[in-house]
Amino acid sequence: MSTNYHFLNELSLFFTDLLSVVDYQLEVFFRVVSTSH
Repeated sequence: MSTNYHFLNELSLFFTDLLSVVDYQLEVFFRVVSTSH
């Protein structure tokens, strides 16, 4: 049971990092697109 909880905790941390990276890349992408036009 505790291992399952630990796994879910790791998974949520991983997704949090992933979302922050994706959010940052989208922000940079939109900035580049807006400056190029």
